[in-house]
Amino acid sequence: GKVAVRVPGDAVAQALAQRAGHAITSTSANISGLPPAATPERVVASFGDGLDVLIDSGPTPAGLPSTIIDATGGVPVLVRAGAIPWERVLEFSK
Repeated sequence: GKVAVRVPGDAVAQALAQRAGHAITSTSANISGLPPAATPERVVASFGDGLDVLIDSGPTPAGLPSTIIDATGGVPVLVRAGAIPWERVLEFSK
């Protein structure tokens, strides 16, 4: 019953959404609990025939995953620590 919203830093992903004129829904490029698939080859190895389309814009930069916050209640709850420090998130929750 919940949905996550993410604004990617990747220029290709941003351009696709802008060209479409709306948000784009997708799964992560990794299976939950496994490391991110940072190359198109790793995505294919993970998902194989389950892929309808793969846009190859090169390897993704290595780094921390997205910070995930549950904002459905009155107080934000950290679900997964990631690239944006929790303290920074709390600055915007007041």
